[in-house]
Amino acid sequence: FFLMRICTLFTLFWRSMLMRCCWTATRLWRIQPRGLAYGLRPPERNCSRQPGTTAFFTHACVKLRKFVVALFVASLAGAAHAEIDVKNVLVEPQDDSFVVSAEFNLTLSPRLREALDKGVPLYFITEAELIRPRWYWTNEKTGVAQQTRRIAYNALTRQFQVGTGSGNSLQQNVATVEEALGLAARLRQLKLADRADVLPAQTYQVWVRLRLDTTQLPKPFQVNAITNKDWTLNSDWKRFNFTAPVEGAAR
Repeated sequence: FFLMRICTLFTLFWRSMLMRCCWTATRLWRIQPRGLAYGLRPPERNCSRQPGTTAFFTHACVKLRKFVVALFVASLAGAAHAEIDVKNVLVEPQDDSFVVSAEFNLTLSPRLREALDKGVPLYFITEAELIRPRWYWTNEKTGVAQQTRRIAYNALTRQFQVGTGSGNSLQQNVATVEEALGLAARLRQLKLADRADVLPAQTYQVWVRLRLDTTQLPKPFQVNAITNKDWTLNSDWKRFNFTAPVEGAAR
């Protein structure tokens, strides 16, 4: 994202410089006395009106210096952006199914933290998929798991509420935002697939990701999420290999 922003800024800068050069060349051509075509020396007053080349390049250097400073400031601001990293993923058998556990590193951008402190709830969705690769056909999606966590700040109690389950009926209160993010970034033994659907000794791919559900933000913030990357938070899909155990995994 930052590389794309820098490339865009460079493109806009050199485009403006090219337009300035074209404008200057056009102006010089228009004010050039017609007598030059016949070898006549132009009047001194017309020469004094022509913009100096040295002044133009000095102005361009000043613009370039300001542009470099702006890029440096943008790179420093990018370090505070939100990010999600996958720490570990575990798939294990449990009763008649396979469950998945995962843990992420989750940090908020200053804009998301400010919105959370002002009472805007944030919804985080953890998704997991169990894929069986097939060389002769498209891959088979054997199992899917999803969990939604809601983080909200209560100004009266000065605590953060983390909700889980249908309608976020299961809530837990914590004192700091770090504890709330730790709960939201943790997936514990969520059913991924039935044992009957998993082939023994077969190697599967486990895909996991954690993302901020921007569709559940208030409408003005949804618009900001479209135009501003500070409001988007996604770990992208991470792939891990999983080999099903031989015992208890027969169709």
